[in-house]
Order: sequence, then C-alpha cells, then structure tokens
Amino acid sequence: MALRRRQALNLMLKPHFSRVFVMRPRSHADGVTEIGGVRLADDRVLRARSVLLAAGALHSPRLLQRYIERHRLRDATNYLHEVGRNLKLHLLTAMVAISPSLKTDLIRKTRIFFNDEVPHSSVQPLGFDGELIATLIPRWVPKPVAKYIGRRSYGFFLQTEDGSHGDNRAITPGITDPAGADYPIMDYEEARLPAALHEHRRLISQFRAALLRAGMIAFSQRVGLAGTAHANGTLIAGDDPDTSVVDAEGKVHGLKSLYVVDGSVLPRSSRVNPSLTIFAWSLRTASLLAKQLGQTSACAAPISWFGPCELSRYIDINSRQGTE
Repeated sequence: MALRRRQALNLMLKPHFSRVFVMRPRSHADGVTEIGGVRLADDRVLRARSVLLAAGALHSPRLLQRYIERHRLRDATNYLHEVGRNLKLHLLTAMVAISPSLKTDLIRKTRIFFNDEVPHSSVQPLGFDGELIATLIPRWVPKPVAKYIGRRSYGFFLQTEDGSHGDNRAITPGITDPAGADYPIMDYEEARLPAALHEHRRLISQFRAALLRAGMIAFSQRVGLAGTAHANGTLIAGDDPDTSVVDAEGKVHGLKSLYVVDGSVLPRSSRVNPSLTIFAWSLRTASLLAKQLGQTSACAAPISWFGPCELSRYIDINSRQGTE
C-alpha cells in the first residue's frame, strides 16, 4: 500500500477513541482551551500541536459534544452553543422513466441538469443500465416484468438544497442541549424547511412533465432518512462564535489547535454533491496550517488527523511531504 511506504505518515487502523481530545496544561488569558492531542480507548495518548477532526457531519459534532459536556466548556467559554445544529441533508427523490422502446445507451452519472425555475435543485442520472434499474422496481413485480421495464427505462436522482434550521441537528445520546431537552441521534424534519420542500415538489412535478413530453412515463420515490446522503453543516463556519462553530481557517472557536476538515463546516450544501467543496476546504485548511507550523520550531510535535473512530493519521511537520 502506497501510504504505508510514506515516512511522513503513520496509519493506524481501527483505534477506538474514548475521551477523544486531551487538553494541553496551558492557560490563556482569553479563556481559550488548548487541545493537545487525542486519547484512545486503551488510554494511550497521541500528543500533537494541532488536531484535525474529519469524522463527518454526524460523528464530528458528537465527538465534540462529549468533550464539551465532560469538561463543562459550553458555559465556560461562551462558545460552542451551535455544535450539532443546522444539520443539512439534501431533499432527495429517485425517479424511473419508462418508454415503449429499448434503451441501448446509458446516460452517464457525470451529467447534471439545472433549471432556473428551481434554482436550488438539480437532476442527475443514476448511470444505471437496465439490469440495475430493474432492481429498483417494487419486489411484488415479477422478475421477468421488472427486467422488461428496466431495459426500457432511465433512472434519475433529484435533489434540492434544504437550507439551515437550528432544530435540525445531530446530538449524542444522553447529552442534553442548552434548552434542557433530550434529542435523538439525528433530529431532522423537512417540515421545518417549507420553502425547500415546496421547491423539491415543484422539481418532481416539472421533471415528470418534461419526461412525459419526451414520451416517457415517470415514477418516483422519495429518499428518506434511511437513505441519507450529503450530510453537512453541523459545525458551521463563520466569523461570529455566537452563530458558528469554526472560523474561516477551520479552527474551532474557543478551542485552540482543534480544526475541522469535513462537511460539518459548510454553511450551505448547494444543489449538488458537496464532495469537491469539502476537498477544497480541507486542502485550504491544511495549507494554512502548514504555513503556520512552518514558522515554528522544526522539532514541533506532529499533527494528528483522525476520522470517524476508525482511522488515525498523523504526519511529521518536519517533512515537506503532503497527506493523501
């Protein structure tokens, strides 16, 4: 494996985190808490000058919430009240369009369609052939019939940006929010976002009508929370600590040396898959941090970089090599 041969990278598979973040024994006049590393379940501690959190928009806030509650930092810092809030999940619908004729071509998934009448929405082909589309047809339909339909169909994925609502959130089980109410692991209601829900319904109606004009009959199925994709926004970025969790460089307000480099930071999800935006944010944060650490002593400790309780990676800042 190429990563294992890189001298600047230590890859640890499936380390389990317990208390996760470790405070550095250093006080700051401004009341900021300094993070000095991460703690594993076996009580080993990985010390670092900077910790990069990349556990995803559902797990990152939970890790941070545990730390905040354990050390009673929410009131001590006057920050971090927005942790876990503003969860965003694209409103999604799968659609199969059936025609009388065989479909011997394939609309690639890399194509995407927009319409100014639904400015926060997009349509993307599933990129499935007839055999795969047949698997989307209800099970009560006989297999020969499903295959017949699949060979005459196109599949599409319709999505709409949902926007932000503070009550849509990811909460760690057993942790109480500032208002004193307990919430499930993921509390998300489309009804809190009426404008987005209205646009998504309009998107479905208009695209179905367009397909009908092209000689195709469309059937659709909403994708609920069980098919959640593109979760983001739970550690939202912004300049004001009262309304955001991280600053423009990805550093958590009130917690020195802790950075977030996943989709949690996105204040908006846009109308397309946010993966490239997340990649860009991560590279920008890493670049800014590399410049900052490059100005410090060459014997500084490594950077710790870990994901959703399954992966820990840390790189030696003395090396000029990048990360994966």
